[in-house]
Amino acid sequence: MFLRLALAANLAAASLAAEEGVTFLRDVAPILNKTGCTAGTCHGAAKGKNGFKLSLRGYDPQFDYEALLYDLAGRRFNRADPGKSLMLAKPTQEVAHGGGLRFEKSSGYYKIIYNWIAQGVPFGDPGKDTVAELSAEPAEIFMQKPGETAPVKVTARYKDGETRDVTRETSVESSTPDVASVDAKALVKGERVGEATLLVRYQGKFSTIPVTVLNPRPGFAWKALPQHNYIDQKIDAKLERLKIQPSPLTDDATFLRRVTLDLTGQLLPPEAVRAFLSDPTPVRVKRSKMIDKLIASPAYVDHWTVKWGDLLQSSRKYLGEKGAYEFQEWIRDSIAANKPYDKIVREMLTSRGSSYDDPAANFFRVTREAKPTMEKTTQVFLGVRMVCRISITRWPRSFRVWACAQAMKSARKSSSISGPATR
Repeated sequence: MFLRLALAANLAAASLAAEEGVTFLRDVAPILNKTGCTAGTCHGAAKGKNGFKLSLRGYDPQFDYEALLYDLAGRRFNRADPGKSLMLAKPTQEVAHGGGLRFEKSSGYYKIIYNWIAQGVPFGDPGKDTVAELSAEPAEIFMQKPGETAPVKVTARYKDGETRDVTRETSVESSTPDVASVDAKALVKGERVGEATLLVRYQGKFSTIPVTVLNPRPGFAWKALPQHNYIDQKIDAKLERLKIQPSPLTDDATFLRRVTLDLTGQLLPPEAVRAFLSDPTPVRVKRSKMIDKLIASPAYVDHWTVKWGDLLQSSRKYLGEKGAYEFQEWIRDSIAANKPYDKIVREMLTSRGSSYDDPAANFFRVTREAKPTMEKTTQVFLGVRMVCRISITRWPRSFRVWACAQAMKSARKSSSISGPATR
């Protein structure tokens, strides 16, 4: 009887192992990510969990593979009897597991990992099994009213040209769940009127899907407004689609208050306000003239010098008396000369040598070290907060190494207040 059971078990194992090849890169790593093993609350935490660490969200497959293979002297695998491997016994709770039940023994995930272990835990070929492109359908979700639903389909294209439907293993998250929620099967439901964005993430690749949930307003009729440039055309097209009629044109007094505060941070004297209000020139013409006048005023230069000085942390605390003065004057001269923003940024990021000779180099003196310099640069100029994400491996290791190296190179060449550049 025992021999029959053993034979049956061996035949079952052989049957599983005989199926198509399974690799860590293409098949197993996505399962670890989907079941939460690499999440920040589990083994993807900065210090791991219960002595075992994986990269956050699986952004370093090589690290994860080696951790699984060599940690505990490889005792997470039982190649003679894959079903007794800790990698299967813990997530199915055959052995006590702090993370609870992650999948059933009858699931497809169990079968894939079992087959992978039986085949000798192959890593795979990065030149073939790495995801080259991720596409999500539909490209945009547009719901006429709350309560409607729409499925999301995600397809991965690998470097060997093969494509696969990976919807089940993909993480789909909504930026605003109370507008558009997503269930475990990637089904999107409109919860209330508004807009949201779906972040689609799979094996280090990303895609986004905008979601719009309209207000079902019966009888809505768009009333066209005058359009003076392509920006008006884009805005009006969006508002019409969302069934939102824009507010009417503001009166001259409201316009003047808003534009002066925005451009110069101060209000005009009463006599200047009265002159503008009594000017019989057509509205569009006199408002355009006022904008040009404000931009050409010293108050505009002062206001935006202070704004950019704050943004770039021009302060005696970091730069000293002379350094702060030189940096502030460089910012002022750049704004007064109507220097394009891309040129201002380029001059700062490529500055070198003494910060007295090249005041733009003070940008690097504020932070000096590579990591904070990169954090500030990406946040100020790219609008991307990478402060905590880098420390917890939110980005691939290759990118982090490159970015920090570039920041360190710039910081070093601008670190001296005077004297030659160090490159």
